Amino acid sequence: MMKAKFPKAIFGFCWLFLLVFWAVSYADYHYADHDGSNEYPYTSWETAADSIQKAIDAAESGDTVYVGAGVWDDAPYELWEGIALIGMGVDSTILRKEGRVTYIRPYNNALIQGFYFYNPTPIDTSSAIHPDYRDTVIIIKYNEFKNLSVSILGVFTGQIVNNIFIDNTVAISCWIDPCSLIVKNNTFVGNTEGCIVANDGQWFVTNNLFHHNPRASVRLLTLNNHHLGIDTAYVANNLFYANYQEDNWYRDEYCAVTLGTYYENNTFVGLPGIERYVAIGIYYDDTTRITRNCVITDFLSAFYMDGQGITQNLYYNDLWNNIWDNIFGYGNLNLVEGNIHADPMFIDSSNYHLQMFSPLIDAGDPEIQDVDGSRSDIGCYGGPRGESYTYIDLPPRTPDSLDGYVEEDSIILNWRYNTEADFNIYYVFRDTIQGFEPLPINLIAYPETSLYVDIDFDREHNYYYRIAAIDNQDNVSDYSDELAIVFTYVDGFFGDNLPRVTKISNNYPNPFNIQTTISYYLANVGYQPAMVQLYIYNLKGQLVRKLVDESKHPGKHTAIWDGTDDSGNAVSSGIYFTRLTVAGLEFAKPRKIMLIK
Repeated sequence: MMKAKFPKAIFGFCWLFLLVFWAVSYADYHYADHDGSNEYPYTSWETAADSIQKAIDAAESGDTVYVGAGVWDDAPYELWEGIALIGMGVDSTILRKEGRVTYIRPYNNALIQGFYFYNPTPIDTSSAIHPDYRDTVIIIKYNEFKNLSVSILGVFTGQIVNNIFIDNTVAISCWIDPCSLIVKNNTFVGNTEGCIVANDGQWFVTNNLFHHNPRASVRLLTLNNHHLGIDTAYVANNLFYANYQEDNWYRDEYCAVTLGTYYENNTFVGLPGIERYVAIGIYYDDTTRITRNCVITDFLSAFYMDGQGITQNLYYNDLWNNIWDNIFGYGNLNLVEGNIHADPMFIDSSNYHLQMFSPLIDAGDPEIQDVDGSRSDIGCYGGPRGESYTYIDLPPRTPDSLDGYVEEDSIILNWRYNTEADFNIYYVFRDTIQGFEPLPINLIAYPETSLYVDIDFDREHNYYYRIAAIDNQDNVSDYSDELAIVFTYVDGFFGDNLPRVTKISNNYPNPFNIQTTISYYLANVGYQPAMVQLYIYNLKGQLVRKLVDESKHPGKHTAIWDGTDDSGNAVSSGIYFTRLTVAGLEFAKPRKIMLIK
């Protein structure tokens, strides 16, 4: 099959950068330091200038200006053409200025390196670095930007490499005219209105880390001026995780782009819970994009498309645990080849390297190689810009969400199923002593599923359960929390252990595909038995299904919903609500249920 390839223009674009930057050399040296004697032309630490601008003004094109440690508050600075401005590192050389200010206005062929930029009271469009002129080549590397209105603002060509952007309004803004930039090996954290906001051009965005960026910052890369038809964005080997959106969760994205975008070997991880959003937003008609070797997991949907003519071609991606599956909105999503739906098996929730036996290992495009020469892995550490690392064989995830109830002559236990590719079976431990230690003597079952029915018990004892998961290599997980099944009766009904409140518990599984079990508790309040109704409603508030409509005694009860309405017709995928009334009164908070087909 003929595959779309990454355009040669991008590689030519990168090679052009190398040639341009190779030509930049810095010959003579000038210094600024708080302990210098301030003797022109400031060519040693001993004779260093007492201000940064003095040292810059003494330099010529091709020179380097070194700035000593300490706090400098004499901005703004004009960085003349061909000059390198180098601090002693982000933990030593601090540029601090309050209010509306631009710290550095660099001219062509400038280098800015080794500074900590901080503004305690940022205002409007104040910025740390602001090139004023088009066709300016700037290298910005090994800096940290914090609490700024805009960290880097302007239109220029160059590199933004190995920087840290923390708690800014916008990290990089190039929205006036097209830019051509390499953005590589940067960290973006807590930037409230955007990490990268762009307006056309050629972008090479690789090996960056984006996490905990709130609100509109989930729109990390936006190429707006689509009518030009010259945009190219290559987004590769980036890790996006734990970014969040407080409003309009169903429409905001981690990445939002228009034309000519290639996603390769990225990892997108959403937030747990119901109110998620989408990973990639795509806008404008008659455009085609390619996503290859990416992981997209834990979102409302993998893609949001806003245009009838949009086409997204997917090759060798892992689309896992997205509520509405792959697409939301309008457009054409082509699962061309090699795409899977599997648990990625990350190391943990803060380390997104792959475990040994992950189904993503050697599952990427066979024409792309990893650093070690093997077939590419799916995700941000795969491909030629990824990492070579040792896969670790870890035990399965600890079983959680353990629940249980008594139904006639059975104790029914269920918990969240393990989805690791190398998962094998569970161990179920039981004892009559609370706080027991799981041992071979109290191991009672080896189920392959997350449902176990215990029929070997009597009602004269209370029972306590713990679960462990075992994989094919006999690695054993940690033990689950203890679940108690307590038998205490008065006159045939539960006594002192009755629920104190009426409530709906979490259903299991959730999301579900075939059926889900809804547990609810009835308090010993008022006349008993009481009339109980348990209803299912859709997001429009319309009644879908009446699950329970009968008298019930206090205690724990369950009901099963199979995803059909009162007429027996299957309902569509989506979010539904359970509502519980007792004696005509609604005591319990409604619960959300997700149906995925």
